[in-house]
Amino acid sequence: MEVIQGWTKLAIPGAVATIGVFDGVHLGHQVLIRGVAERARALDLRSVAITFHPHPRSVVAPELPWEYICSLEERIARISELGVDLLIVLRFSPELAATPAEEFVARLVDHVPLRELHVGSGFVLGRGREGNVARLAALGHRWGFTVHTVPPVCLDGRPVSSTQIRQLVQAGRVDEAQRWLGRPFSLRGEVVAGEGRGRLLGFPTANLHLHPRQLLPADGVYAVRVRLPAVASCLELQPALAYVGRRPTFGPGERVVELHLLDFQGDLLGYELRADFVRRLRPDRAFPNAEALARQMAQDAAAARALLRPPHDRS
Repeated sequence: MEVIQGWTKLAIPGAVATIGVFDGVHLGHQVLIRGVAERARALDLRSVAITFHPHPRSVVAPELPWEYICSLEERIARISELGVDLLIVLRFSPELAATPAEEFVARLVDHVPLRELHVGSGFVLGRGREGNVARLAALGHRWGFTVHTVPPVCLDGRPVSSTQIRQLVQAGRVDEAQRWLGRPFSLRGEVVAGEGRGRLLGFPTANLHLHPRQLLPADGVYAVRVRLPAVASCLELQPALAYVGRRPTFGPGERVVELHLLDFQGDLLGYELRADFVRRLRPDRAFPNAEALARQMAQDAAAARALLRPPHDRS
């Protein structure tokens, strides 16, 4: 998949496209984007996904609390798995938010030779959310493309949505969020230097640097699987513990995400890791001393190892 930043005139014969933020690239997004890729192949055209960054909500209402389900890098990686040829990333700005739907579509067809536009049934774009499906269809009639709507994907009788996924993750229910995402909720970040307390306790940790608006699970300890960088010469996901919280045993501090890999020893400082969250083992709490915390961490590690063990290895 080719990634293009900003508007670029595409030298292609024609395109089947979709537009959206696609935060989380959840089950509904996957159905929509895969469908675009399949339709483009059937018509011998190119498939194009168009997304926005930063998230429109962070621009339109920056004062409101709001967090990304996944980083832009993770979003790009997940979309690339769905078979589309091109991904266009547009910078969302106050100017773009104020653009009328007709002007946005005019710019779109000037850069992308659009034959079909596929969107969700509730999709809107443009100033004041004026560009609904009916308006887009009228504009398509003028500029020579058709608009196709995709019904929502439902689980438990409810449409899959980024809002529902955020609520589940914030409650620590990462195993339930996995059903709605179609894969584990994950965090991707660079390993940065920490205070070294984990090493002194016998549980060295990799501290992740994350976007300040990155959605985090509820504070606590989680069983996770970690993808290591290629330089680690280990291609399989590694079993690990993830800690999310403020380390109350050592006094109040900033909220952190720390990973303790159960079967790996090595220096990961400066490398990017991805942690796939499997299940919350326990909430965060303060311990009377470091020794009590170390004993609990040993129990956490045993619980995570049992949970993450391949089925054929379980007795």
